[in-house]
Amino acid sequence: MLAGTNTERLALTQAIRSKLKGEGTLGETATITQLQTKNLTKVQMRFAHNFEIGDVIMPTRDYKRRGLSKGKLYEVVGRTTDKLTLISDERQILQVDTAFEKTVYQSHQIEIAVGDRLQWKKNDRQLGRRNGQEFTVTAIDLNIVQIKYADERTESISLAQAQNLDYALVSTTYSSQGKTADRVLISADFTIGQESFYVAASRARHELKFTPKIQRDW
Repeated sequence: MLAGTNTERLALTQAIRSKLKGEGTLGETATITQLQTKNLTKVQMRFAHNFEIGDVIMPTRDYKRRGLSKGKLYEVVGRTTDKLTLISDERQILQVDTAFEKTVYQSHQIEIAVGDRLQWKKNDRQLGRRNGQEFTVTAIDLNIVQIKYADERTESISLAQAQNLDYALVSTTYSSQGKTADRVLISADFTIGQESFYVAASRARHELKFTPKIQRDW
């Protein structure tokens, strides 16, 4: 299923999950911290006022003088005009400037359930994960989530750790480029452009359905 905008994608995802819950397809639920890339330019990343409390920072290399480690996550818990106050997973408080290479994320609490189809949103060579790789939640036991990939490989992830993941039920037209499926349902209104419509329509191998409006009470 494809949506024209991210707002529409989220609305459709919630509608579908609500229906799946009602029919019993989704089981036990839990809450996990989702990381989404914050679209800041390199110039914006130099200034503390562009960061918000709750943002998550991941250095792209070690910065010993600042006490920062490559690939580690640090939450923004305070800021001044030129410095950020960060806290690590070990609850270590650090005050740093912003002049270092990093990736910045926004964090959100989302619900996941046994039976949910999710996808990774970041490559991780060490863990063998690919951006866009889908998996299914098979069990939730206390603080541990069991997942399974299409090739039957299984993995465990911790609810206590923020994850670069998202729901995989609906994609935006933009993010669907390069992908194909046997059947495609496009949800879009009059604002969809010719190029976007062509991208969406060309994703289908065998069957394509287009609807200008998806009923939200299904």
